[in-house]
Amino acid sequence: MSSHHLGSIAERLSGGESNHNAGTFNGNFSLLQFALFNFRESLTKYDLRGHLKETNNSIRGSIKLIENLKTKRKTKSKNGSEVNNDWTWSEFANLVKYSKTPIQASLLMLQPDLNKIAIECFTAIMRYMGDVPIIKNQNEVDCVYTILLNCHRYAPIRDEVYCQIMKQTTSNKSARPFHSHIVCFLFRNLASTDPYTMPLNRDEYILDVTTELLKNGQLFYLIFCRSVWYYPLKLDSHLYIEVVFNQVAPDYLEGLLIIIPGENLPEENVEQISRIASLLHRAAEMEQIPTKDEVKYLLPKPVLALRSIKPSQWVDMVRNNWNDMSALSPIEAKAQCLDILQRWPLFGSCFFAVKRIQNDFRTHLDHILALNKDGVHFLDMVTHEKVWRHPYSEVISTRKVRSEDGTLYLDMKCGNLMVQKITRIQTDQV
Repeated sequence: MSSHHLGSIAERLSGGESNHNAGTFNGNFSLLQFALFNFRESLTKYDLRGHLKETNNSIRGSIKLIENLKTKRKTKSKNGSEVNNDWTWSEFANLVKYSKTPIQASLLMLQPDLNKIAIECFTAIMRYMGDVPIIKNQNEVDCVYTILLNCHRYAPIRDEVYCQIMKQTTSNKSARPFHSHIVCFLFRNLASTDPYTMPLNRDEYILDVTTELLKNGQLFYLIFCRSVWYYPLKLDSHLYIEVVFNQVAPDYLEGLLIIIPGENLPEENVEQISRIASLLHRAAEMEQIPTKDEVKYLLPKPVLALRSIKPSQWVDMVRNNWNDMSALSPIEAKAQCLDILQRWPLFGSCFFAVKRIQNDFRTHLDHILALNKDGVHFLDMVTHEKVWRHPYSEVISTRKVRSEDGTLYLDMKCGNLMVQKITRIQTDQV
């Protein structure tokens, strides 16, 4: 389990380090300069590959380099006259400007199997912004979900989507330009960093907080998540289903909700996972039986590594469930997914990757911390079996502690009036 951040290009543009194959940026850069040395069209058409170091990491250096290359590209025709194989600054600017038509290939140089995913994300952005008609039974939430789910599944797509959004909100000529606020919503999800998120405290009122943000001229979005899971789901509201499904589906596909005792999946779970895969396919408004390649993206990551069930068996089981899907609408498919998952022990948990746990003078490495209605659970990283648990009645207090080397820990004091123990937890999500 890892905490994914979609800010790598943002870091390059604002001074962070990167190991991108085009080179390393160490200063502040415009999207145009980044595009010149990283976009597929620029690399293939203008042959700028390998020239990044000649720019001295500056806009002036980039301009000088390009002017030199333009001179070298001038050739002689058969009759001796000079032929200009030049490019124009307009062409360069179009690399990062709004496009009214879908792209035919990814903006960045991605692996061939990700090209289709990149095009799908770009089309979803265009649908969200009103540049391409939304398909039947689809809404804007579905478009955003498509983008975020692909970013969650495929790490290289995150930089691609960042560039796509920047492009489509630069010199925007959309019929509904106000939809460019997708940047704020997605950037918050892309970065997943504290400066962009602010959970509301119990004693805070939404209108008080939003009024203050408006007064300060800050752009914001309210993201609704269920945080208390004491009561069963009420699957009688389309909006409620959308919110909870979009919150739960990523954890499910990551495999966090699955317990694999002894790395063997119980038969009951095998049947449920096969059905959920078909439901997810229908939830994505698919009307054709899932292909072999699609099935692997409908299954939680850990089950793909199981030796006891072959990939071909999963394909057959998922397809056997497909006949039941034609009568369902996408929202009904999502509701059925949630109805199955809410019976699983780890459903309704908030998960945290733990690097180190210190208790009873012993150190334990790499666990998952799961908080749910039954208490605080420390899970095995692979099988998700419970290693130990503290009910909330035993948790006396928690506090953040920073060690001398700057490492941040969470100290959790558990026990009763007579006996108390402190468990020190190291996690990036303190």
